[in-house]
Amino acid sequence: MVSIVVVLLVGGSIYYYYQGYLEKNSVVKAVEAYNDALSEALESLSIEPLASHATQTELGRVQAYIFFNYSEGKFMKSNLEKINFTKVKLEGKKAEVSAEEEWTYQYVDLRTKKLLGNLEKVKYKTKYKLSKSNGKWLVSEVEAKEVGGEK
Repeated sequence: MVSIVVVLLVGGSIYYYYQGYLEKNSVVKAVEAYNDALSEALESLSIEPLASHATQTELGRVQAYIFFNYSEGKFMKSNLEKINFTKVKLEGKKAEVSAEEEWTYQYVDLRTKKLLGNLEKVKYKTKYKLSKSNGKWLVSEVEAKEVGGEK
C-alpha cells in the first residue's frame, strides 16, 4: 500500500514538472515566433505578420513605429542573430520572459530600395510580457534596453 502511494506521488510530481516544462517551452516558442514576425512586419511595413503573435496593444506600438518609418521614407531589414533566454516566469495566464539578444538591422529607402547607412549590430537585455488567450501565448509588452553593439 505504501509503495502504491509513493509511486502515485512520484508520478504526480513528474507529471506536474513536465507540464510546467511544456508550458515554459510554449512561452519561449511564442517569443521566437513574435521576433520572426516582427522582422517581417518591419520590412513589409505591415503588422499583418504579427497579428497572431501579439495583443492589440503591442500591435499598436509596432504599427506606430512602422508609420514613423514610412513617414521617413524607409523601412527596416532586421535579423535576430542570437537570443539567450535567461528567465521564464509563469503565473497562470501571464508570463514574463527575460532574454539577452543580438540583432542586426539596416534601413532601406522605400522608393529606391537602396540601403541607407551601415549595417547596425545591437545587443539588448529584453523583457517580454505575455498573456494567454484562447490557449495561445501572445506578446503583450516588450521592454528592450540597449547594452552594446557596433554602430
